[in-house]
Amino acid sequence: PYSVTSPTVAGYTPDIATVMGTMPAHDVDVTVTYTANTDTAYKVEHYTQNLDLASFSLQDTDNLTGTTNTLATASLNSYTGFSAPGVAPSEIIAGDGSTVIRVEYTRNSYTITFDSAGGSYVAPITELYEAPVAPPVSPTREGYTFNGWDTMIPATMPAYDQTITAMWQINNYELEITYIMGDGGAAPVPYSGGYDFGEPYSVTSPTVAGYTPDIA
Repeated sequence: PYSVTSPTVAGYTPDIATVMGTMPAHDVDVTVTYTANTDTAYKVEHYTQNLDLASFSLQDTDNLTGTTNTLATASLNSYTGFSAPGVAPSEIIAGDGSTVIRVEYTRNSYTITFDSAGGSYVAPITELYEAPVAPPVSPTREGYTFNGWDTMIPATMPAYDQTITAMWQINNYELEITYIMGDGGAAPVPYSGGYDFGEPYSVTSPTVAGYTPDIA
């Protein structure tokens, strides 16, 4: 009798695991056919780009199976602030289960636009997602005091573009009018009044019997 175990081939299964029999009085030819396994393990690893733009961090691992020596294509994930590759990467599934498909997601940039609402120009800020955001110099506006932004400037860049608008407090100024008598006589009490910037004013000079004001 004879018994020959078929060789192990990673990722394949022979149709005859062991060739067995009793040797007759002639040569014997036996063909063993190997079929690709349909449950060969492989991995898909998903990496997001770090802020240095040179390195990546592993986020998720998909442990999958497929048919040996066939092309496997990664399913793409979605990560806030990152863009998936335009074409999903593919690899041939190695029979020994060593195949790893690496998917890299690039970090997006976003822009904060500043509407100064009549004030001085404030340049927009464009940064990578999660990068620190340096607050801009506050704008200025004639006759107004800057009263902050309508939305808090984020400490790090969010995953969206946004417009932030300046808020202003109108300034109030004092109008003072001094009355002087040309001959040194007793003058009317000075006038004092508060007016907002841009607000028109009209103050009639007091009537003093026997005198005419230079500004009526």
